[in-house]
Amino acid sequence: MKILSIIVPVYNVENYLAKCLDSLLCQNLLADDYEIIVVIDGATDGSLNIANAYASKNVQIKVVEQPNGGLSDARNTGMRYAQGKYIQFVDSDDFLESNVLKHLLDKMEKENLDILRYDYQNINDQNQVFEPYKTMKPFVDYSDNVTNGANFLIERLGYACYAWQFIIRAELLLKPENQFKKGIYFEDVEWTPRILVQATKITSVDTVVYNYLMRVGSITQSVIDQKKKKGAR
Repeated sequence: MKILSIIVPVYNVENYLAKCLDSLLCQNLLADDYEIIVVIDGATDGSLNIANAYASKNVQIKVVEQPNGGLSDARNTGMRYAQGKYIQFVDSDDFLESNVLKHLLDKMEKENLDILRYDYQNINDQNQVFEPYKTMKPFVDYSDNVTNGANFLIERLGYACYAWQFIIRAELLLKPENQFKKGIYFEDVEWTPRILVQATKITSVDTVVYNYLMRVGSITQSVIDQKKKKGAR
């Protein structure tokens, strides 16, 4: 059994996919211990060719193709293929910091956690870090004491309802009722609380693990426009 399944939904991100996959391969884990499930969600650009090229050279990567169904549908497909004890979601235009996953998985195992949240930072197309939501960050509590999901949701989650900010025990996610709802915007906001309240043991680490790309002009774009760019088709 794999320790971790990383699910990467892909739709027309040929300019970003290699950086994403490189970051997932640059981790302090053995190749046999984790898998990267790349779900090609009806992409019409060169994303499939890039994914296949990486898969041909890296045993961790598995490529799954499907007709375009949207971000929720692609994530659900990835979960059906997942063989890991834990599951993580990574958007295909984002990337992880190097060599961060082993520490997170060790913490999951040592503390027998159902869910672990990590910190993130926003970056632009020039890989510059910026904080468009700086005034909201104090409302997110990254303290590391273990609690249950309901308390975490009420007291510590804050505004950050992002599916890609958690490593989650697969047993929680593989229940049919815990799939993402298809055909909606802000699927993370609907999905994340449903999952959190089912956790018996959950906590955070105050470590930047995830780099969230906000593409050119996104600060002045409408939220819906930004959501569309991030893959909700």
